[in-house]
Formats: sequence, structure tokens, C-alpha cells
Amino acid sequence: MAYSFNHSTDGFIAAQSLTLLYGPTAAGKQDIVFSGTFSNIDDTNQVQHNVTLKRYNGTVYTTVLNNIPVPYGGSSKCPKIVLLPGESLYVSSEVTGAIECSLNILSLS
Repeated sequence: MAYSFNHSTDGFIAAQSLTLLYGPTAAGKQDIVFSGTFSNIDDTNQVQHNVTLKRYNGTVYTTVLNNIPVPYGGSSKCPKIVLLPGESLYVSSEVTGAIECSLNILSLS
């Protein structure tokens, strides 16, 4: 079984609407999110913001994290997630530009 590490989401900024964070996973592969961080970078308002993370299988969105509060200057960890072929991760925040997202992913083939 071959594997590779992927750090392609460093510095991704969440928007108000669901925005593609990672994916879709390629055919014949599995992607494992083994670490991830959602950081509140809103230096203008310096208030708490919420983040939502959803898995999309091409048909249905499934909520992974729902309105998780992230205090100003703080961060929240992403749970470990296995993505099957065709699945993607989407993220949103109630304010565009307030949450920075970073994922570390192991791809298996």
C-alpha cells in the first residue's frame, strides 16, 4: 500500500457559505485527516467566531462539526476523518476571513 502526506490546506480562509476545504478524494484512494486546526484570526473585531465542517459524498452533506466556538486568538482541533473516493470536506464560518483552516492528510492508495 502506497501513501503520501498532504499539507495543501495551510492558510485556507473560511467563508460564510460552505467552501471546499479539501477533496474530492481520488478514485482508488482513501484520505485520512489525522490533524487539523481552525484558528480565529479576526484581529479587527477580536471576538469569538464559530466554524462548521461538513463531509460531502457527491450527494449529501454530513455535519462533522457544527457551530464550534473559536475564541479570538484561539483555535479548535479537527477530529480524525477518513474520506472515501469522491468525498470532500467543506467549511464555513459566520464571518468571512475570521477563521484560518489547516489540515494534515495522509493519502492511501
